[in-house]
Amino acid sequence: MNNSTPYPLGATPTENGVNFSIFSAHAQAMHLLLFDSEDAAKASCVISLDPETNRTGHYWHIHLPLVEFSEVAREELRKFNLL
Repeated sequence: MNNSTPYPLGATPTENGVNFSIFSAHAQAMHLLLFDSEDAAKASCVISLDPETNRTGHYWHIHLPLVEFSEVAREELRKFNLL
């Protein structure tokens, strides 16, 4: 999960997963929360980003291969033509 890039911002589909990037000038830590559905009350997965490997300047980023996603998450990506 270390081949991420700081650009573009947001969630960006790639050939083999999704790259996540967020800007924060003051964050000391960053966590990516994944949910199984849009109405889920609790995250199904919480990923703590490592500032040494997942931060470039003020940009926090991580690339998740598709194998990290649940089938529900994949279906949501397909709905928006992101896969």
